[in-house]
Amino acid sequence: MARLPSLYLKTLLTLLVSVVLVVITGGWLGSRALERQAIVRLADALERTARVMEPDVLAAFATPPALQGSAETLARRAGCRVTIVNADGIVLGDSEQTATTLPLMDNHRGRPEVADALRGRASWSLRYSTTVRSPMLYLALPLTEAGQVVGVLR
Repeated sequence: MARLPSLYLKTLLTLLVSVVLVVITGGWLGSRALERQAIVRLADALERTARVMEPDVLAAFATPPALQGSAETLARRAGCRVTIVNADGIVLGDSEQTATTLPLMDNHRGRPEVADALRGRASWSLRYSTTVRSPMLYLALPLTEAGQVVGVLR
């Protein structure tokens, strides 16, 4: 008769541990799905914002020195970082830089979202920015003139 309570206790503990593991796993999976959904929604909002900025950036593209000022102005209006890159990957404007520090920036041609945009399609990437030392969600939009990609708005 002494074995019955210990068998009951082992079964109860096994069930409790199983339930706790299922709840923790379900919560973790659910939070990851919600996080992914929030990132996709934010990327969509960034793309809509970039498409509104696109005509202004293309108009300023004829005078590359003006692009730094355009990046700063557009960033203030949109409340996000703005980077303008030419087809060679050279940064022509960045709202987190100054005219003095801009030439020191790395070539952006190899950045995943920029590389996709240079191939003609909007793209986003969630990664760490060494420039601003923070995780960032980047959305890159190809800038086209006469069917040719002339740069990227990120």
